[in-house]
Amino acid sequence: MGLLKLNKLEKMVIMVFDKPERATFAPKKYEVMFNPTTYSLTYENNFSKLQGINTTGRPSKFALAPPDTLEVTLIIDGTGVRKIGSQQLLDELFGAEDDVYGEVQDFLQATTEVNGKIHEPNFLRLEWGDLTFDCRLKKVKVSYTLFNRQGNPLRAELQCEFFGDLQKSKRLRKDNFSSPDLTHRRILRAGEDLLQLTEEIYGSPHYYLKVAAVNQLDNFRDLAPGRELFFPPVKDLSE
Repeated sequence: MGLLKLNKLEKMVIMVFDKPERATFAPKKYEVMFNPTTYSLTYENNFSKLQGINTTGRPSKFALAPPDTLEVTLIIDGTGVRKIGSQQLLDELFGAEDDVYGEVQDFLQATTEVNGKIHEPNFLRLEWGDLTFDCRLKKVKVSYTLFNRQGNPLRAELQCEFFGDLQKSKRLRKDNFSSPDLTHRRILRAGEDLLQLTEEIYGSPHYYLKVAAVNQLDNFRDLAPGRELFFPPVKDLSE
C-alpha cells in the first residue's frame, strides 16, 4: 500500500477561489485529466517608445512590467484511454463514454465565467510539482478533435493562457523599490532637507513647494530632524 502511494502520479491542479487572498481553507479544485507535456512561462519588461524630435536614438526608459503569463495545453479525453481493468471492459461492452463537452463546461465555469457572488471570474492558483502560480485565466481556445456517431466530442484540447495575479501586498513586496507613483512617508534625518528628499523620490526637486504645502510647512528650509514628511504620488502633485 505504501509503495502504491509512493509511486502515485501527481496531477496538475487548478484551485478555485472567490477572494484574491486565496486563503480559503478548502478551495474547489479542478484536477487535469492528463498532465501536460510542456508549459511555458513568459516574463516581460516594457520600455518607453517616446523619442525626441531630431534625435537618432532614445534612452531605454523602463515603463512597466506586465504580469507574468503561463501557457499550457490541457487534454480532455472521452475514449476511455485513461481507464484500466474491469472499468474499461465494462465501458467498451456497453458503449459508455465520458462526457467531454460536460467536462469542458465544468472547466469554463470554474475559470472563465463570472462568479455571481463576486461579479467577476474566479481567482485561481495552478499547482504542479515546484510550480505555484496565482493567476486568472486570460483566454482559452477549445478544439474538439474526435467525435462519436452522434456527433458528440470524444476529445478536446484546451489551449490556455493564464496571467499572474499577485495580491497587492505581495506585489509591492516583490517590486521592493521606491516609486514616485506611490505614497511615501519619510522621517527627516540630520543633514537632509526637503529639496534633497523631493529629488530623491520624484527624480527632480521641482515639486518641493507643493510638498511643503501638503505638509503645511511654514519654513521648509529649517526643519528639525525627526519630523515626518508626507510625499503624495507624483500624479497628485501634477494636477
